[in-house]
Amino acid sequence: MDKLVRRLANRWRYRSIIEHMEVDFVLSRLVGQKKIRVLDVGAHYGEMIQILRRATHRHHFEVICIEPLPANLRILRRKAFRTSLRPNFKIQVIPAALSNFNGLATFYVGSEDALVTNSARHMERFAEDFIDHQEIEIQCIQAKELERQFSVSFDIEFDLVKIDIEGQDLIALDSLLSSGLTSKCIMIEFHFADGYFHPISKLLSNYDYSEQYLFVRDGISTTYVGNFSNDKLLQKWAEDGLDFYGNCIAFRNA
Repeated sequence: MDKLVRRLANRWRYRSIIEHMEVDFVLSRLVGQKKIRVLDVGAHYGEMIQILRRATHRHHFEVICIEPLPANLRILRRKAFRTSLRPNFKIQVIPAALSNFNGLATFYVGSEDALVTNSARHMERFAEDFIDHQEIEIQCIQAKELERQFSVSFDIEFDLVKIDIEGQDLIALDSLLSSGLTSKCIMIEFHFADGYFHPISKLLSNYDYSEQYLFVRDGISTTYVGNFSNDKLLQKWAEDGLDFYGNCIAFRNA
């Protein structure tokens, strides 16, 4: 398990580098705001906390981290405790996986790059990373259970919701939006070749998150694509067989 923790740390140290641009972009829209409320779905070992820690001290952050993997939780809790000693941080860690049902599910932990998913399709797509995988049982909860079990209020608008859960992002997004959650901004990871981007974009638009921006990656290099609302371009990318991944950042209409 210690070897797994080291692999997780290396993978998400890399991830924290490449998501700085996206988070900075969101914070630039909130620069005049004193308190910033963040829901981090797939918190891993606290990369979002790391990024927010270097933001201006004028902000006060309330961060709710949702993370199911025990190896990640040990690191995340230590980081959350240390960061919570700062007067401008309040952090809550929820040990569960956000999904569209309540109950146990089998998660697959990859031997390479420490990919963690309960999506068989995602595991098949990254088969080389799961040759020597482990299987663990994880508690899954619906978004509504965040209010009932962990006192997470959906009556108060979030400023940023980040979703990155390896193949189950669309399910988590639907669970959150259908539960009544609102946020000024939602940042969600996508893999274009999986066919999930179009449904993600459409679901966001259905809930008035129609101002959408793309950040795509090739390794560490991140490219800002810009404002996106072109279905024909999506279709062309699909026909061309493009395979890229990144984050979609969507702002809610005022």
